[in-house]
Amino acid sequence: MKTIMYGGCDPLVIKKLDENLDIKCKIHSIENLDKDYSNLGLVRDNFNKEPLLDVEARKIYQDFYNKNFVKFNTMIVRRGILLSDFHDLRDEFSLYFYSFYEILKKNKIELAIFFSFPHEGPDYILYKLAKYFKIKTILFYQTIFKERFFILSDLSEFGKIKKNIESENYHYLLNDDQSYIKTVNDKNQKNRKNSESFIYNLKKSRRKIRFLLLKILIFLKIVNRRDRQKEYLENLKKIQVSNEDLDKIFKNGKKKIYFPLHFQPELTTSLLANNDDQPLILERLSQFAGDEWDIIVKENPKQTYYQRGKFFFKRLKYFKNVYFVDKFYSSAELVKQTDLVATNCGTPGWESIKSGKKTLVFGTSWFSDIHGCFKVNNQTTDDEIKKFIQQEFDPSKFSSDFNNLMSQSCHGLIDLYYKEFYGIKNFDEKRNAEKIINHILKYLEKLN
Repeated sequence: MKTIMYGGCDPLVIKKLDENLDIKCKIHSIENLDKDYSNLGLVRDNFNKEPLLDVEARKIYQDFYNKNFVKFNTMIVRRGILLSDFHDLRDEFSLYFYSFYEILKKNKIELAIFFSFPHEGPDYILYKLAKYFKIKTILFYQTIFKERFFILSDLSEFGKIKKNIESENYHYLLNDDQSYIKTVNDKNQKNRKNSESFIYNLKKSRRKIRFLLLKILIFLKIVNRRDRQKEYLENLKKIQVSNEDLDKIFKNGKKKIYFPLHFQPELTTSLLANNDDQPLILERLSQFAGDEWDIIVKENPKQTYYQRGKFFFKRLKYFKNVYFVDKFYSSAELVKQTDLVATNCGTPGWESIKSGKKTLVFGTSWFSDIHGCFKVNNQTTDDEIKKFIQQEFDPSKFSSDFNNLMSQSCHGLIDLYYKEFYGIKNFDEKRNAEKIINHILKYLEKLN
């Protein structure tokens, strides 16, 4: 099967795929491993070679652009502020489109493998073109559960539960997420110590001398340059309530909704969210809340000034029933203290239903079909949300849904980055690669 693959961080898996499939184009960033293109290079510099302007490609281009440019834009801007000019991005989109079109057509590609959900920009165009050509696609998603991942043939399958699956009991996994959650929380605490540390930011800077000189010149007022991170932290501080005031809010008799903001830009907002405009979700929640609910909002601990400019904060001032807490306040505690969690697709939503509370999901998550979740879209009414909240939480239904969903998962590590989150020691890379390949080949048999 003529194949194109995008991404991947395990050289053993890629080598074994090469042995079992007819790989016509390899796109990854593993050093000292054969490749046609680097995915990091494509994001940074696009294709170096000019593509052929195929007549059929030109005929579908405008429609393809109209349907996919906005989503592409929300992904590619992760490169940084200085690479976000609209006209440049439009031109880049065109070059990606024609280049991938040529690769797929010239090589008569029959299968496209994505080692993570497309969220970098170029991979999203490749995925959408593969769908246009009706090319089979395989996508992977590493879960928060130790060495469990999903294989999908379409993004629309993500989180969907296949009913009445007879399988082994996967309830042991219900406590298998703690290593991941603990590692994330530990990192957040480390970020708290480092977020305003001059020495830390100096060490992290790629151009340390330039960073140091610029800070000195700004301090001496020789150079007049905005410190965007400082502005962001000051704006955030202005809208945050103190812990003392938060205690009073929790005692005012109103029900509480907890809404944790997602880090931007990342996969959760650029792909899995129905809309990456998070204040828009707050508008919807505020409308629903009225005088009966308060909304407790927490900024993501990893967030910086990027996509958090002054107009972002100006929009937030319109909400009368929304309260921002310290960005390093314990998310787990807020899940416990509130009556309802709302999220695009974040882990606090999972922690909520796991504890027997309800969750409103404004995007698509691995858990969004499990009992206790309610998907909210532009057509969802307040009455529908109220009806969902009033329904009794059924632990047996939650348990059944979770078991059915996890029976669709596979054992192995697609993303080696997760070794740290899982706390894995003495990892057997060869054995893991063999498992991954077996899962892929079995899945391909089902597709064919």
